[in-house]
Formats: sequence, C-alpha cells, structure tokens
Amino acid sequence: METILTSFKNLLAKSDITGVKDIEIPRIQRSYAQGRPDPHATRTRRRFLSALHNALACGQPLTLDFIYGNVKAGKLIPLDGQQRLTTLYLLHWYAAKREGVDTDILARFSYSTRYSARDFCERMVDYTPLWTQAPSKSIRNEGWFPLDWRNDASVNSMLTMLDAIHERFSDIDNLWERLDLITFYFLPVDEMELTDEIYIKMNSRGKPLTQFEHFKAEFIKCLQEDAPDKAKQTSRKIDIDWTDMLWPFRGEDNIIDDEFLRYFHFVCDLMCYRDNMSADYPDEFTLLERYFKGTRTPENTAFLSDRLDCWVRVAREEGIAHFFERFISTDHRPGKICIPSDWHINLLEDCLRNYEPGERRQRKFTLQKSTLLYAFLVYLLNREKIAEDDFRRRLRVVWNLIRNSQNEVVDNPRGDAGNRMPAILAQTRGIILTGTIATDIIIDNEGRRPNFNTIQLDEETRKLAFTALNPREAEALFRLEDHPLLYGRVEVVGHENTTLYSRFEDLFLCDWDLVDCALLACGDYSRRENNWTIALGTFGQYAKGAWENLFHRGERTQDFAKVSRAMSNLLNTPGRIDEPFLYEIINGYLGRCRNEKRFDWRYYYIKYPSFRRGRYGKYTMAAEKPYELVSLYTGKKESNNSRQCFLWETGAYDTDEYIRSKRYDGAWLKCLNDAFVLVDDNNNILRRLPVPQSPDGIDTEDRIMLFHSNSDTNLWEAADTEPN
Repeated sequence: METILTSFKNLLAKSDITGVKDIEIPRIQRSYAQGRPDPHATRTRRRFLSALHNALACGQPLTLDFIYGNVKAGKLIPLDGQQRLTTLYLLHWYAAKREGVDTDILARFSYSTRYSARDFCERMVDYTPLWTQAPSKSIRNEGWFPLDWRNDASVNSMLTMLDAIHERFSDIDNLWERLDLITFYFLPVDEMELTDEIYIKMNSRGKPLTQFEHFKAEFIKCLQEDAPDKAKQTSRKIDIDWTDMLWPFRGEDNIIDDEFLRYFHFVCDLMCYRDNMSADYPDEFTLLERYFKGTRTPENTAFLSDRLDCWVRVAREEGIAHFFERFISTDHRPGKICIPSDWHINLLEDCLRNYEPGERRQRKFTLQKSTLLYAFLVYLLNREKIAEDDFRRRLRVVWNLIRNSQNEVVDNPRGDAGNRMPAILAQTRGIILTGTIATDIIIDNEGRRPNFNTIQLDEETRKLAFTALNPREAEALFRLEDHPLLYGRVEVVGHENTTLYSRFEDLFLCDWDLVDCALLACGDYSRRENNWTIALGTFGQYAKGAWENLFHRGERTQDFAKVSRAMSNLLNTPGRIDEPFLYEIINGYLGRCRNEKRFDWRYYYIKYPSFRRGRYGKYTMAAEKPYELVSLYTGKKESNNSRQCFLWETGAYDTDEYIRSKRYDGAWLKCLNDAFVLVDDNNNILRRLPVPQSPDGIDTEDRIMLFHSNSDTNLWEAADTEPN
C-alpha cells in the first residue's frame, strides 16, 4: 500500500492513479459533524476554514492530514477522513457553483448514512443558488427540499458549513483554480472488506481526541515551527512537571486538561494586557494563533513557562494551598490580607476551577481575583529581590486598592471606563516590586492612564508614609482596615486618629439602629446622592451595604465630609462605647431639641421608629423640603411600598393608594413642608393645619403631636389654594 499526495479534484479525476471514481460515506459512519452548532464544532469549523482561507488567499500550498479507506471497484469507502472530505466537497461545490464551472466530480460524492443525506447530495449537483442570501436559506426554500430533511443531522451540518464557506470565501477570486493548493495524503487500504464490524471495532479502540489533546498537538506544532528549541522541553513539562503540579486540582474526570486550559487562558490574558489590548479571545486555538506563531513565540513561551514553573517550585517546597494560607485569611490575622468569606483562599485553585475565556460579564473568577493572583505571580517571579515582610505590606496595599476599585478594575472597551487592566497590572507590578505607588502610569507612550480608584490610591499613599513613620501603629491600622464595613478604606475614621480605631470597632458591636440614631444626633451625616435622594445608615438584612455605601465615597459623591465629621463627633465623645452610651447621646439630643423648641427632620427620624424601616437607608428629600421625607423600599426609586414618613407616623392611612396623600376624614391628607393639609380629588386645599416654624424653616413644635392634638379637622384653617 503506497501513500499518495493528492487533491480532492485529482482524487476524483478519472485518470488519477488512485483508481477512485466515486466517494461514498458508508452507513455505519457517524453524521457530518463540522457544521454542528455546539462550541467544539464551531471552534473546529472556524479553525479549519481559517487555515484553508489563509492558504488560498495567499496562494500558499496547504497539506492536510491522512485520509485512508478501501477502494473497491473504483469506489472509495473512507475509513478515516470523512469530516475533511465532506468539507472539501462542500468547498468545491461552492466554488464550482459560484464561478459556473462545469464539472462532474460533484456527482461522484454521496452519503449513505441516511436516505435524506444521500438524496440531498444528489439534488445539490444540479442546483445553483442566486447568492442573494445565505445558501442554507435559499436551499431550504426550494420545493425539492422536504421538511423531514430538517431532522437529518448531516444535512443540517452541511447547510451550516455552506453558510460559513460563503461568508469566509466570497472574497477570493478564481477559487476553483486555487483549490488545487489544498492537498492531503491518501492511503488506500487494499484487500480489506470494510464491513460494519470493522468500523465498530476501529471506532471502539479508543476515545476521540479531546479538545486538550488537539490543543497540545497544535501548541507543540507551533513551537516546532517558530521556537524549535523550546518544543521538546515544553512538551515534557506539559506531560510531567506541570501535570504533577496540577494533579491535586484534577476534576472528577481524574484529568487536568480543563484546569490546564483555564490557566493557559489566564496567562494569555496577561499577555493581552501586557500588549495593551483587551482579553476578548474566545478559545485557546485563537490564542495559539496570536501568541505562539511568529517572531514572539520564544518570548511568549518563556512567559507562559515562567508562570507555570513558579507554581511547580511552590508545590515542591511547601504546597500551593499552604503557600496561600500564609498570606490570606477570611478574617483579620496579622501579616495576612482579609478576603471575603465566599472567596477561595487558594487563588490558583479558584483560577483552575473557574477561569473563563473571552469577554466575561458575570464570571466567577473576576478581574479583581485575576489582579490579586497577578500580584502573587510578580512576587514569585522576583522572590530573590523582595523580602517576605515587604511583600506582605505591599500585598495589603494592592488588596485595598482592588477592594475599593470595583468600578475601575474593568476590561470593557465599549464602556465608559474602557480597558484599565494594562494600567491596573502595571500599577500592581510596581507596588509589589518597589513598595511605592506610581502617580502616573504610562503605557506605549499614550500619556497618563487611569488605573485604580484615585481616592484609594491617595489614601494608600498616605498610609504607606504613616506606617513608615509610625511602625508601632501599623498592626492596629491594618485591623481597622479589615473591618467588614471598611475593607481597606478608613477615611471615615482617619488613619491618623489612632485612638479612635478601637472605638469604631466597639461602635458597630452595638445595635446598628442605635448607632444610626446616635450618629445622626452628633451631626447631620445624611449623604446626598443626587438632588432628591439621601443615604443614611440602617439595620436589618440590608444594613451592611448601606453602611458600606456611606463609608466609601466615590469621586462624584457629595457630603462625605458630613459623614466623617459626625463620626468624629461620636467617637470623640467621652465614655465607653456601648448601648447605654448611645442611648445617652440620643436622649441628650432629643432633650435639647425640646428645650430649644427646634424640631428639625433629624429629631423626628430619631424619635419615631417608623421613620427607620430597616431597609436600604435611602430617602427622597429635597433640600428645601425636609419635612416631606419619603422612605424608599427598593433603595433606588419610589414604589408602592415607599412611605411619606410623617404621614405614616400619623396613623392616618386607610389605603395605600398613593405615597404622599392618604385618605383621611373623607378627603386626602398631605404633609407639606410647613403644614398638614386636606385636599379634594382635584388637589384643591380644603383645610390646613399650619406647623409653627422659626424664621429659618425649623419646626418649633413637634408636628406629630400637633396633628394628634388637632385630630378634628373642622378646627383646621379653611383654605382654597393649591398645595405646593
């Protein structure tokens, strides 16, 4: 049996030495798969067509793998190569029909897997589409295309492939002639009866190559072409060193293929950011094309190897899990960073389990995790230059920046923040290597690039200087940073206020409703989010998010100084911070309001529990109308469950039909900034209960008590003006 280098046209040429006159895909073969819609088939289809297109467009020969089978009476029954032969047949059909080539070879290719696939191929011989739409749509609209063919997997796959061919090859002229550049090795298997039994036996000898095996073969092939000195070494590392390192993280299938590919994607994404690009490549084969073909192949192979070899070293010295446990905890521990309880301490394992390729919006292994893992890589690749204690301090800086840069650690070229990852990683690398925070990050001479949150960058810079001058205060500061409401941003307390660190911790060991009231008694700490909404603290299931929101100002956040000032007043008040201490502050404030006859909105909020709903701590309140305060239920906008706080406290609700007006005494009751009013259905004021106020618009009488003492509305002032 002799191997023959031939082309599809030559294989079916009557004068060809192979003796092949027809090709028939036998009944026992599986259906045509390269046109299937699943991700693996889609990747295979894209790669195969790209390779064919690149060769034909450039006029470069391309030789495919072996095809072999039995030739009997001039008919080739493929034993291996069915998928490639079918794709080549469809490509030749497309070229012949598009260019009007008169050829008989199309009639000599057939399918016997099902009658529908066989009849489809026969019909296609005499059919030429108009090319005004996708080939599949034209073909399915033909009267000779029966509905039951839609259930044939091979027919559907061939139609999908034809659409892909039309989209990919429509730009190549003289395609029919150029197809001679595509060749393959053909091995005829003589004197063998290819029965169903033989096909079954051959297909049962082993499983098809996995995606990882295809990847590895392609990877080593790339290295052999462009980095031959690294091919053998890399192949050995994949089989031995890297496999041994990854083996403890194997999946339920007892292999590490998926784990290796996830980490490969992670490292290639680092290359994308290194090259000032977005990481939006969908599969590992695309990454091979980009990073492991061409002049940069040796450099990129070393980049990948270094970031795998460093873990091999860690695994041999102490174990990867133990390594991360020395630096990371889920609660405050000296010398460690404190990560959320739902994060994995072993970041590498998390990456191996959850890293996802391409542009990811809702991914388990987030960009924040990628940045933190990158910080560890920088350390491992430079351990001889960085003392471990220095790394611990620098890692804390990076972690504080990551935690407080949720809106900045992004790779979204279409979003407002764009792709900050190249600058984020550059800043991270500089911090880990030098212990300093760069004021300017410049990449590819493009000028200053934004990276982490600017407020946090400034705070971390100041804290680095502070701990350098006050090393004895460092651990207490780190403990404050790890408070679950602060996670690295201590501006609300002030890093320089060392005596207040523990008092802040004690404060939030108390009932949070009391904390809210006592803090408001020490100053109007309401943080205005826009012209109509303010934020306050709260209690209950949403309380943590509300307090975090208060303590972490953004660049556009108003009134943060009010929060910090009220907190300072409270923490500096003499006395042991506990709940009796908070009650004393609250009652003292309420007493002063009564003595001075000044009842601002804070008085009502603190005195009447109905104002404090235990939701998100968000309220609608125009600056000039504080007594029209509305408690929000959703935390974002008014809804049917929102409450006008003063109306609610009157107990006057007979219905929840509206937020700012409730049925009362046959009319509608409203609370305006300076009065209670009754209005009719047309919003005309019927009666009015004025609230006495000072010249600066502050109530001089408790309006809730005033309302209850004047429940007979017939005694209210009559009026006919419209309410504000």
